[in-house]
Amino acid sequence: IAVYVVEDSTMIRRQLVSKFTAICRRVDGDFVFYEHATVESILPIVDTFASRANVIVTVDENLDSTGGRLHGSDLIVDLVKANFLGIIVSVSGDEAISSDHQRLGADVLWGKPLPTTDEMLESLCRVYNMKIRRNRPSLPRKGGAFASAPS
Repeated sequence: IAVYVVEDSTMIRRQLVSKFTAICRRVDGDFVFYEHATVESILPIVDTFASRANVIVTVDENLDSTGGRLHGSDLIVDLVKANFLGIIVSVSGDEAISSDHQRLGADVLWGKPLPTTDEMLESLCRVYNMKIRRNRPSLPRKGGAFASAPS
C-alpha cells in the first residue's frame, strides 16, 4: 500500500508514518511512504497513482510554512477530478476545514492531535469496506481480513 503524506509539519509527518507503520504490522502487506511538504510537490505525480486502489493520501490544509501556496482542498479537488480510487484522509485540527474536506471528497477525517492507531485502523477499514471492496477483494489481515475492525 502506498501512503502519500502531504503535511508541512515534520513532526506530524513523523507521527503519521509511525502510526501507519504500527498499522502495517497488523495487516498482511507492506506500506511504502512518500512524504510531501507541499501540494505543489505531489500534484505532478497524481496521475501516476490515481487509478490504483491500494493508495492512501493524507491531506493537511495549510502547508504554507514550507512555501506551499496551494491548500489541501486543492489537492482533494484534483484527486477527485483524476477519479482517484484510493482513500483520501483529511488531517486537520479545524472542524470547519475537516467538513470542507469531506464535502470535497475526503473519505476519512482525522483531527489533530491524531487519533489512536486503533481508531485510525478502524476508520480505514470502514471506508475500505464501503469504497475499495467494490472494485477488488479484501486485503488479508493477520488473523482475519483487513476489512475487519480491530478486536
